[in-house]
Amino acid sequence: MFSINIKTNFGDINLENPINKSLIQATQLVQGKAKVNAPFMTGQLRQSITSEIHTNYWIVWSNKVYARRREFENKKNPDRKFYMYRALKSSKTEIKQIFLENLRNSK
Repeated sequence: MFSINIKTNFGDINLENPINKSLIQATQLVQGKAKVNAPFMTGQLRQSITSEIHTNYWIVWSNKVYARRREFENKKNPDRKFYMYRALKSSKTEIKQIFLENLRNSK
């Protein structure tokens, strides 16, 4: 048996572990949906949405100063508010499936 690892700034993360594999897939799913949901004029906010892998948690975020403001307040495009929250909320069922599938396949 062999293990698959990815390198991060925080060390190796074993992808054979179904939890790690699931977290990576779930994070990528939410990141992709957040990019689609994000308001855009120049596309810089969408391009800045990224994910980070830490030892104990995974995060989807943007380094743009105005990202938080666009999440909670957007007078020009009110339908684009809560782009991160909506990405996570709409992924709930898919995330459950990802975890169930990876845990089932790890046996």
